[in-house]
Amino acid sequence: MPKDLRILLLATCFPKPSKPWAYYWAIEQAWALQRVAEVRVVSPTSWVPAVAARFGKARDWALCPSQHQWQTFEAQYPRWLAYQAGRLAAAAYVNPEPQMRIGWYSIAPALRRAARRFRPDVILSHHTATSGYLAMRLGRELGLPFVTVDWDFDELESAERLPLRRAFLRRVFTAAAASVAVARRMERAVRALHPAATTRTIYSGVAPIEPDYWKTPRPADVSNRTVIYSAANFYERKGGLLLVSAFAKIAARYPGAVLRVAGYGQQVGQMAELAGRLGIAGQFQFLGTQTHERVLQEIVWCDLFALFGWNEPFATVYMEAMAAGKPIACASDGGVNDLLTDGQEGIAVAPRNVDAAAAALDRLLSEPSARLQMGAAGRQLFDRHLDSRHTADQLLQTLHAAVNR
Repeated sequence: MPKDLRILLLATCFPKPSKPWAYYWAIEQAWALQRVAEVRVVSPTSWVPAVAARFGKARDWALCPSQHQWQTFEAQYPRWLAYQAGRLAAAAYVNPEPQMRIGWYSIAPALRRAARRFRPDVILSHHTATSGYLAMRLGRELGLPFVTVDWDFDELESAERLPLRRAFLRRVFTAAAASVAVARRMERAVRALHPAATTRTIYSGVAPIEPDYWKTPRPADVSNRTVIYSAANFYERKGGLLLVSAFAKIAARYPGAVLRVAGYGQQVGQMAELAGRLGIAGQFQFLGTQTHERVLQEIVWCDLFALFGWNEPFATVYMEAMAAGKPIACASDGGVNDLLTDGQEGIAVAPRNVDAAAAALDRLLSEPSARLQMGAAGRQLFDRHLDSRHTADQLLQTLHAAVNR
């Protein structure tokens, strides 16, 4: 297929070489687009002094190289004076304009150089409040159209109660050629901010799972057990403590079941501590941070995937579980519910409800045939709607339309 479109992808939330599993949805999209277009990624990265490499999130910023080759495309990581953590980020969330204006002037030379060298036809920007603003300023200078993609409910819906944020987002949406959302609820939020916006819901999609993952046998310690698997960056909204509590309610009825959890974040230590306090330490395994390849392997090994996070836009792991033919257990307020039918591809429960989550796990553990049927239905849903080859084609249509207009 000829690659007749050159896309400059601006993404502040993009994997760093030191942490390739974080924001993996962004790299999945870039790989899928690279199949049908020329793609150059520019990921603005907060400037911090080298000594900050000793501290938390700042370590990823301080150690990030200026560029990195991700298999089929190159990503550049120019520094800028804008920050996604701490007090500066909290202030910028309420009123993005001051920090984003400083950020623009600090990174504009690097963006101009990237555009001169790559000669893009269109700019694709992740998150309207950050990269969308940069795309607006750069596009205005160079006469390029830009399309925004939003991935988070709160970033849009919070603007209803924050007037300065609302005015800022509305200005970017007004300038954009089109605005893409990864869930229908998110698209409605865009329309509420700017009713005249050209909007479209396009799910992010993931690549099919390679057949080789099915050739590797389960580890011996779980070879004859029923495995519930979960993986996430476990901060509060992801519902890690809720998952452990829900499993504890029904674990005694299923002594052969085990909850295997992988990930990182604020709650991982608390999850292991809670499992011990609730008496299910023998049925709980924390696997730590895993590579994306290992996450896929664990998904193939498991019997069901569970993540009860609320306000979940459209977690990549849900799509990967369906790609592997596994039933999912989730909250009913997330983007995945655009497509998932409760009881057909998995079970969706009221958010933040431990008893409902426990009932979902109980049903999936007690009915092996239902698990298999739901998993098969999930695989069909993936093939129809969530294969990244299909979703990239839809996004390419939107980008071509932006260029033609």
